[in-house]
Amino acid sequence: NFFTQGFHQPDTSAALSVENISVENISIYPNPVLDNLMIDFADAHGNYFIHIYDMQGQLLRSENISAHQQQLKISFREFADGIYLLNIINTASNTINSYKINKTK
Repeated sequence: NFFTQGFHQPDTSAALSVENISVENISIYPNPVLDNLMIDFADAHGNYFIHIYDMQGQLLRSENISAHQQQLKISFREFADGIYLLNIINTASNTINSYKINKTK
């Protein structure tokens, strides 16, 4: 670990493990993603916000998912290869689940 400009920099030397995700009755696949990331809400209840961030913390995409929407397809074609942060926010409980998404060629 080291410090730069007053901000703690995380240790990035460890390998990042990514895999298909299924939690809170929401499935996220494929991970790693080539072109399109699928998020299935088939068994989930409620409204959600989806936020995608790059590793610099810049918000790249935001979606509002209504209770009746079963699936969301997110294009990653325009994103560079790398790791992205996907936040799924349950609007009723205000809980946030965060996932690492790996974009590859």
